[in-house]
Amino acid sequence: AARIVPVWDLKHLFDAAPRAQFLCVDDVSRQLDISKLEPVFLGFSNEVPWFALALPDSDTPPTFGTSAEYRTLNEVVSLLPGTEASILAYARAMVIWHDNHRYCGRCGASTKPTDGGPIRTCTN
Repeated sequence: AARIVPVWDLKHLFDAAPRAQFLCVDDVSRQLDISKLEPVFLGFSNEVPWFALALPDSDTPPTFGTSAEYRTLNEVVSLLPGTEASILAYARAMVIWHDNHRYCGRCGASTKPTDGGPIRTCTN
């Protein structure tokens, strides 16, 4: 029942409406080895767990079998319901935060996600 918010090149997957395309684990695992990625737990909404998933850097993004395209949140935020916009903004922010904090600010050792992702802990 978990929902995944894919983030590729700081962009989100939208259909033509534009509606955000939230995926399930099966959608993602058919195209990517999810065990090599670091999903970040965002929280629960209506008892459904939500995760942000930073997709690997590549010239062509994964499509997950849809005709949807990746767009920046700024392009479509005014067209989205508030709940969708906030989930996408939070997912994007967590992906950026994790990318910027891969190393400890005190000793320079690598960090690892803890408690599902909202915390990074120094490995030293």
